[in-house]
Amino acid sequence: MISSRLNLLLIYPPNSGARQGIKGIYYPLGIGYIASVLRKYFKVKVHDFNYDFCLGYFNSSNYVENILKQYDYDFLLIGGVFPRFKYLKQIIEVSKKISKAKIIIGGSYLKPSIKVLANYLKADYYVLGEGEEIVLNLLKHIVENRSITDVDGIAYHSDNDVWLSKTAVPILNIDDIPFPARDILNFNRYKRYFALGHPLLYTAHVISSRGCPFNCLFCNPVFGRGVRVRSPENILEEISLLQKDYNCNFIYFHDEVILGGTKKNVTNFCEYILSKNKRGFFWAGSTNSRILDNKILSLMKRAGCIRICLGVESGSQTILDEMRKKNDLKQLKDIVAHCDKIGIETNFSLLTNTFSETEDTLIETKNYLSYFNKFFFRSPFSINYIVPVHGTDIYNEAKKRGLINCDDLEYILSLDENSRYALRYNLTNIESKKFLKLVDGINRELAEDYFNKHRVQQLISKYTNLYHFRLKETVISISVKNTLPLLEGLLWALCKGNEESVIGKVYKKIVYGEYGCNRIEAMP
Repeated sequence: MISSRLNLLLIYPPNSGARQGIKGIYYPLGIGYIASVLRKYFKVKVHDFNYDFCLGYFNSSNYVENILKQYDYDFLLIGGVFPRFKYLKQIIEVSKKISKAKIIIGGSYLKPSIKVLANYLKADYYVLGEGEEIVLNLLKHIVENRSITDVDGIAYHSDNDVWLSKTAVPILNIDDIPFPARDILNFNRYKRYFALGHPLLYTAHVISSRGCPFNCLFCNPVFGRGVRVRSPENILEEISLLQKDYNCNFIYFHDEVILGGTKKNVTNFCEYILSKNKRGFFWAGSTNSRILDNKILSLMKRAGCIRICLGVESGSQTILDEMRKKNDLKQLKDIVAHCDKIGIETNFSLLTNTFSETEDTLIETKNYLSYFNKFFFRSPFSINYIVPVHGTDIYNEAKKRGLINCDDLEYILSLDENSRYALRYNLTNIESKKFLKLVDGINRELAEDYFNKHRVQQLISKYTNLYHFRLKETVISISVKNTLPLLEGLLWALCKGNEESVIGKVYKKIVYGEYGCNRIEAMP
């Protein structure tokens, strides 16, 4: 029997994708899921160092030590998707200095890089799969003094080497996983996520499926290639709780592809919402145009969908083939036209920096994208750079070609600074300065062409941030309970997202209050 007296401290480290400032604050869903399972058996507390990082408090090992000393813990669990590794190592080293607690590390980044990272991080145990079952099983074995060699999905140090157990079987019925423990942190500070294209409503991110059905060259899906989808009943139950407990009436599906990327799953979900007359919320997410048609888009709209991000990536068939993206460029035009007609906003994910990219293929992409400038978008198109992630096919091929010539650990640590907005590793045959100039020029031309066709939007955007939001859905949702998110969102619009302006400082004070290093956000 597991002792409920044991104390667990769960840590979300600074994320490599997090931006400084409140725009980077994001509720750690993975930690929330793990905490929801573990608190049935242990005393669980959580600290979000990424939150601290975004607000400028995570600035030294002394800060980390001051925070960790405020907790009493027998095990330290650290998890994230793409952590800043130097800070992750710092947290581990500080914990070892002040505590005898065993340290368990988890995250999707670990599996393809486990031996390299284990020898660098020097934690006690590493979780290589879905943590909800693996972590609990590992803790049971440790606490009950059973051999951990029987635990699937882990790695640990043994005889100057890193030992890997058998691969854990994925959780097949993900309806069985408890909802994330949003009460574990002050979720009221996370729901104020007034991102581009959102209505002025409180937001919650929800995972409706795990896995990705596609096989893109540059991607290593968080939950693997096999797709598992939650039932419509289970998803709607979580959304209803978010509405009731936190007044969250805008849901962003944080899946690789909404509802696993099939027409059947999307149809089932939408029809269930409509059958229950549950249309008091709006939703959005990412998908691929291949699973869409006019009929399913109209159904999604009726069920509350207001925005979709499409993984377009390129307007050149040559590059799409290399990326292993099976996009239909002609069909995409029809999809966007129908979305524009029925009121579902679209935005595109656009990437460059594959081996076959040339000036001609970039111009081909520019010409293709120019067609869409007649439609309304929240912001003009912008092509970003692929940052090869360690363990992906594009990374392995780049290493093989000598385009990445540092060792694996050096490269992994460099990901702390790598950005899709900047070119660090040029995988094309185009000279780097010319490549940068080409992409910058194309982005500028696309923006100029777009605003030439949308003069009013350009004028209003120059003086206010109102085009940042979905005003129609905001007006539809006006009620007493939605007054506060409306006012907070308007403040954010008026300060144009500049939290250091006079209005921005007022907004920051209202939303985040007095925040200091002595704060502990923990479960009761």
